[in-house]
Amino acid sequence: MTVDRERLERGRRMMETLRPGMAEKVDGRFNGPSQDFGDLVTEFLFGEVWQRPGLDMRTKEVAVLSALIANRLTYELSVHLPIAVNLGLSRREILDLINHLALYIGFPAAAEAMQVVRDVLGNDEADADTTADESDGGEK
Repeated sequence: MTVDRERLERGRRMMETLRPGMAEKVDGRFNGPSQDFGDLVTEFLFGEVWQRPGLDMRTKEVAVLSALIANRLTYELSVHLPIAVNLGLSRREILDLINHLALYIGFPAAAEAMQVVRDVLGNDEADADTTADESDGGEK
């Protein structure tokens, strides 16, 4: 596979923006026989797709979380939850996203995602009980 070194480096920088240490983790996960796949992920997904200007990074991450939750991709969800927090999503917003998705994707998939949130972000009851913030105007 021919690698575009400039795009690969742009992808590595994007990964580090999303989650410090992520580029090294991807390199470790996709080495040896899967190196071409790792380069493709870095070069195309992060060096091209995540660079597109149409959506801000936070909105892109909400879309990614939604897709991962709907498809029950729990490992990838566990990778993306810290990215979401790094991009400014609160635990409450992530839980609200799952609640919203539940009616579209099914309660078992939503329950599974809730468990991943607890495993990755903890079970902060004070945060979970918060029902109002600036984004919803205080409505329940």
